[in-house]
Amino acid sequence: MISNSFWQTSFLYFNRPNLINRRYVGSKIEFAWITTQELSLSLISNRSSWKEWQAIQEFTTRWYLKKHDSSIQFSDIISSKQQFVLFRKLFRKQSLKSLQNNSENVDDYDIIILFPHKNLFALITIDYNKTNETIQLLTNDSCLSYTIGLLDGTDSKLQVNYLFKHQTNYWLENICKPKLEQWIQGSQSTTFQGSITKISVESYCSNYNRMKAKYSLPLLDIWEKVEKTDPIKFIFEDIAIASYLVTLWDEESSKNPSIQKQTFADIGCGNGLLVYILANEGFEGYGIDIRRRNIWNHYGPNIKLIEKQLDPFSENLDLPKVDWLIGNHSDELTPWIIYIASNMSPQTRAFLLPCCCYDFDGNKFQRTTDQDKSQYQCYLNYLEKLSGEFGFNFFRDKLRIPSTKRICLVCYDRNDQTFIDFETKKAFVQKQIQSRAHLRLRQKEIVVQNCTKISQEFKNQIIKILTDQLIYFQPEGLTLGEGIRLLDLQLREQLKNQCGGLQTFIRNHRNIFTIQDCRIQFQTESQLRRKNQDRIRTKDCWFHFNHPNGCKLSDDDCSYKH
Repeated sequence: MISNSFWQTSFLYFNRPNLINRRYVGSKIEFAWITTQELSLSLISNRSSWKEWQAIQEFTTRWYLKKHDSSIQFSDIISSKQQFVLFRKLFRKQSLKSLQNNSENVDDYDIIILFPHKNLFALITIDYNKTNETIQLLTNDSCLSYTIGLLDGTDSKLQVNYLFKHQTNYWLENICKPKLEQWIQGSQSTTFQGSITKISVESYCSNYNRMKAKYSLPLLDIWEKVEKTDPIKFIFEDIAIASYLVTLWDEESSKNPSIQKQTFADIGCGNGLLVYILANEGFEGYGIDIRRRNIWNHYGPNIKLIEKQLDPFSENLDLPKVDWLIGNHSDELTPWIIYIASNMSPQTRAFLLPCCCYDFDGNKFQRTTDQDKSQYQCYLNYLEKLSGEFGFNFFRDKLRIPSTKRICLVCYDRNDQTFIDFETKKAFVQKQIQSRAHLRLRQKEIVVQNCTKISQEFKNQIIKILTDQLIYFQPEGLTLGEGIRLLDLQLREQLKNQCGGLQTFIRNHRNIFTIQDCRIQFQTESQLRRKNQDRIRTKDCWFHFNHPNGCKLSDDDCSYKH
């Protein structure tokens, strides 16, 4: 009996090898055939059946294959119950090491033969010469050819057998096989949302590998001079986003030749990296952010980056009109980008990659009553609703980026609501804001709220209150709640406006305090002990000058001056 779950899982593996094998970023079924005479496992596993460098045409003739639509799905197997042969291309991921060594990125190929009634498939690794359209069997140790099938009498247990030679492979038996069994047993194979489903995976992979080779090393060089953040995450993430956008725009242009090369604006562009990549790909556009970044100076004069605070209620917006607005982790501006795009021009579309969930008023988005969904899912639903109300047709897709928030929302066209006038949209947004306290968008100046800007007078008061309590009344320590209750209203208000409150204050004064077992205590002797004799001491020892018993350490042993 043909197993639906087995073939559903198998096709997920055929189409998305990157879910199990990190060497790949995707795959494509190049050709598909139906067998007019049934192929046997003994024929497939016989080396003599695989001539050296045989033409594709010769291969299909010798094996009695009839061409089929390459967009084959698992449902075709279930309905037709015929034997299929697939010719698959796998897109390799380029590593940083291969970029540094200028290694050529070569795709892999295999032939997959399906045995529907046996609930089994055979995968044969091949070499493919695209110029001559010829193939040959690959049999070196790193090239796997194998069968995977359901064990008789089971619904989800799989059996692996190797073709052509006796071998074992750790990845196949301990990673691939268990993962496929997990998909069969659970709901992964039916509810899994794949990534890069709305554009060509082949075009995306081609653009990604090309951009990675072109931009990675020069950008790494710039990054190390200016930034302190992880270059691998930020550079590769923005290259992946740019690859998606370029592929999307290229497909848009191919469907409508009258479309000129798209223009863009990255709203809340941050480090400006995405603007830099898209501009160097030949797309005219600019980035705008409330604060200038140091790295902007290293991109060159041709990259348009604007330091400006937006007034979203301005009808003309004071922005050059573009085809696409981009919101890449744009935080408070995310819902506003949909609104701005709807007002900018009838041709303006939007691409959003939401991260933190914010509403129009700049406050955190309030989750809906849908308890079976996360706040992030509720927020995506909210943005989709806004997109429809502001006149957009849209779709979701999942990007392949090093981030937990990978869902993008693409407002690609206009619907019947396109011609809602500006005042109606403005009134809608104002009503949204009025339902909350006030409008609070990000300000240009960053307010430091880590307890370092509290006046020294207030700091001294808090230190004295806490240390007196620890010395005379509670030497075993205070809970954070007990510590807060010791402070008067004025001191509490000072701490309330700081991120982390009293806990941050304690950590800022580790020369006096520590937090152990959720209790405020005096810093331990081991932490006060001097570990580097060459390090110059600049801060006085609080214990030496203030504690009734002084410091337990000598001047030479203490990290602070006596």
